[in-house]
Amino acid sequence: FKNACGVYDGPALHWLVTACTAPDGSYWAVQAWQRMLPNYGVAPSPATSAWELRLSHWEGPIAELTVNLNWAYRRFHHIFGSYTYLGQPVHGFKATSVGVPLDSFGRNLYVDTFESAYGGGWKRENSFLMHRGSGAFCYGFYKHQWAGSSHPSGMGKRYRATIIGPGVTPDIFWAADALGAYDRDFDLTQHELQKQFYSGTKACRAV
Repeated sequence: FKNACGVYDGPALHWLVTACTAPDGSYWAVQAWQRMLPNYGVAPSPATSAWELRLSHWEGPIAELTVNLNWAYRRFHHIFGSYTYLGQPVHGFKATSVGVPLDSFGRNLYVDTFESAYGGGWKRENSFLMHRGSGAFCYGFYKHQWAGSSHPSGMGKRYRATIIGPGVTPDIFWAADALGAYDRDFDLTQHELQKQFYSGTKACRAV
């Protein structure tokens, strides 16, 4: 059958394989990324290193991922922010005790770190659930105990994060350089900003 899709003129997407604009003005896109990588830079198996192909079909705006950086306890890199769609928080209503969504609404943020103590290149730091009711999140690059092993802080030179889009909208990506030397004035400003983001959740506190 004849392809009716035209040149893609929608919002910029990361991990993009291909995309097009349908005759009705809606968009189709295929993205590919490694969602199942193990936490804390652990070497993946063939199954967990697979590149997933992810199809989306939507019209109008896409979701918005807001990520801010600061320091936790003046030592560790820390990120916080929120995930929204059309101005409303994106979150689920049921999840396991370790943050695996048990409904079609919950979304995990998959965070990678570059050139960290885990080794060269990009490594998976962790993935975690958007908070119920607020769509907010907070995460510190601390030392961790996981799967019976100790892992060093994953602080790196750069960070990136990917999250599945709400419904059948595209997956959203963020990336930024890590913060440099500790800046007290900037950190105090970010401390106050954290309070704004955490107003709808008890799962985070300003650090």
